[in-house]
Amino acid sequence: MNKNTFETYLIAIKKQYEIAKKGTYSTFLSSPTPASIRNLCVEIFKSSNSNVDKEILKHFFDLKGDDTDKALIDKFDIDRLRPICHFFKGKTETPKHELVDLMALLINLEQRPLSKYLKSEHKEIEEKKNKPIIGFIDTKPVHEKRTSEEIAHEVPPIEDKKPTLLKTNRLKIASGCVIIAILFLGVNYFMKGEECMEWVNDHFEVVDCDVPNESGDRYINAKEEDSFIADFRKINPCDTLSFKDKDGNACLWYGKSNNGNMEFFNRLALHPETKKSLKEVSLHIFNTYIKGEPCE
Repeated sequence: MNKNTFETYLIAIKKQYEIAKKGTYSTFLSSPTPASIRNLCVEIFKSSNSNVDKEILKHFFDLKGDDTDKALIDKFDIDRLRPICHFFKGKTETPKHELVDLMALLINLEQRPLSKYLKSEHKEIEEKKNKPIIGFIDTKPVHEKRTSEEIAHEVPPIEDKKPTLLKTNRLKIASGCVIIAILFLGVNYFMKGEECMEWVNDHFEVVDCDVPNESGDRYINAKEEDSFIADFRKINPCDTLSFKDKDGNACLWYGKSNNGNMEFFNRLALHPETKKSLKEVSLHIFNTYIKGEPCE
């Protein structure tokens, strides 16, 4: 059995991501962006009781002493998290070593960090080497003639190579189709020109990046990793609205505008005006600001 390596660690992370993006933290991982990855780090930092996980976060974000999750929001350049989004989406295959343990933490890979992953496999191999080899002992006398049925069990059948060749040809054809599709999408993207997103009343809209908006704010690039903002909405909550889904997960978030008004949104993201991370609506917030509000 081959021992674990950095490359197999990446494979394990990618497989676990396919599971994690449909789990508890699907809001952060289903369509990851640098902002959603940063927010998930904050969530883990606040909720995890694991010293190992805390050390992974502190090491990556260079937290010292009494630094808290606030430091993750205010001090860190989230562009450094963009390669994680690219790896999860298959845009890159080999991220930097400094990212892998954080990625393993985000998707809750059991064998983390990398040092534990390598060490546990090495130990498993050593244990197997120390175990006695238990094999089949042939007690049949050498001179005794074997039957054709016994010989058939001992001699492996000759494999038919045709299915393998057919599979290889199909793989080549599929690979060629993927390359053509990628080239088509790339040409189509550059012919369209650069697009941006602008916050309009209660949602984001695609606009031309060369046209400034009235407030003078910079636009948010409408890249694939920011596609989640297409579903991001500010909503007017009323008494019948629920702030938890049927599984008990948050489905309503809030934040204050530049004018200090309490505003509510349907997804976890940054407030479109203040750029501060939204918070989950608690029972106290619901009773204070939403309960009793009439529904139009």
